[in-house]
Amino acid sequence: MKIRKITAATAEEEQIIRRLSALNETNAPFSETKVQGANVYRGDGIVYASSPRRFKLFTETRDLLLVREGEGHFKWARGEINFRCGEAFEIEQAGEYEVNGKCVFAVYRQK
Repeated sequence: MKIRKITAATAEEEQIIRRLSALNETNAPFSETKVQGANVYRGDGIVYASSPRRFKLFTETRDLLLVREGEGHFKWARGEINFRCGEAFEIEQAGEYEVNGKCVFAVYRQK
């Protein structure tokens, strides 16, 4: 169970980060919903969200999360870690975690 800032991405992580960087609300081919006050687009193993304050996620496997805009902090059962625009994180078996702060982020969910 961990959340780690990616500072030296593997080739696989770099490819996923590039894919997440290319997404936005107009070119994301996903279904849009409103969840927890956020505009959320989901599809093809990706969650793209524009959150006004706090958004809860859950993973039992591995998420790669890219912060597209804003700053804030992650909160999970074992701690907190700050984030800002442009940073990427690996989230492994964290269970429930929160993305706190006004931000836009994209998550690739591995199965």
